[in-house]
Amino acid sequence: MLGYAAEWSWLVALWVYAYTTSGVVAVAILGLARTLPAAILSPALSTITDRLPRHRVRLGIPLGRASLVGPAALLIRTGL
Repeated sequence: MLGYAAEWSWLVALWVYAYTTSGVVAVAILGLARTLPAAILSPALSTITDRLPRHRVRLGIPLGRASLVGPAALLIRTGL
């Protein structure tokens, strides 16, 4: 449950930042950039994850997100 709250908190903060810096178009681009890779890669990734143990997949997803969100937050904080 905490992972979901953290994900939505990050997403809302990112959308607010994008809206205040670049407007509605930036929020739309971020939404597309967030969902398009999942839509394209989900058929291939689902066959791979079906072969792995469930507990490893359920642990790997939050760790993967954290490894991407941390550097992104650092880049936003430094102004890049």
